[in-house]
Amino acid sequence: VRPWHTWDALTYDAASKRLLWAVLDTDKVLLSKMREYAKWTGQDAEKLAAQLKPGTGLYLFDPTKGRWFRQLGGGPRPYLRGMGGSLIYIPEWKKTIWYCAAQNVTPNDFAMWTYDGVANKWARLKPNGGKSIRTLVHGNRVAPGSEVQMAYSSKHRKLVAVLKQDTFVYDLEKNEWSKACEDKRNYAHDAVTVFGYDSVYDLFLLVNSPKGHWGKERELRAFRIGTKQWATLKITGPGIDKRPYRRQTGYYDPKFNMFV
Repeated sequence: VRPWHTWDALTYDAASKRLLWAVLDTDKVLLSKMREYAKWTGQDAEKLAAQLKPGTGLYLFDPTKGRWFRQLGGGPRPYLRGMGGSLIYIPEWKKTIWYCAAQNVTPNDFAMWTYDGVANKWARLKPNGGKSIRTLVHGNRVAPGSEVQMAYSSKHRKLVAVLKQDTFVYDLEKNEWSKACEDKRNYAHDAVTVFGYDSVYDLFLLVNSPKGHWGKERELRAFRIGTKQWATLKITGPGIDKRPYRRQTGYYDPKFNMFV
């Protein structure tokens, strides 16, 4: 299993005990690859195509079996093609949220769904009274666009999403997106920064790129839901190295209370 693009999403489903990976392919994409494979191996393309079962671009890893497999099944399901989306597991729901607001594919991919890994079922989320994600992003400007990073707080039952200078909040109880604030110092982007939630100190942490997309400097910033404000944290130590390349990844480890 290999993603065709680096801007995909990854999360762990504690209910099904599987790793979930949005690889961003579709039945149509796989069919095209299968026909190309048949061409070069001299096999019957139609016979191979008949073996292709309907599914999504979500791949699952079962650690007990040590294998990856594609999420299969018909019924309602997301397009799952747009880049720069986010997968977030919600322990209270025992489901994973897939959020995407992408115009980098045709047709565009604006969606918010939940995936139940135990039942293997998708369900569409309709926030803010059923308004489309496109409207919430471009019309009302209360939800994030493409290349977003998200983190979840069980204490507040809220998702916080960061994108460039903007911070957004999704309230699970209200099923509602809202814009929390705009901070000129922030530059959050899934290809540049790292974002997570520190459950011990109740802080959302951002390894920020204060000089923008191509800047090498990094700093640590913190956001509190209660105040809806950001603050730059003073690092007592060597600090964060300047990055010659943009790609970074990280996570918060609640067992050791460490942001990696």
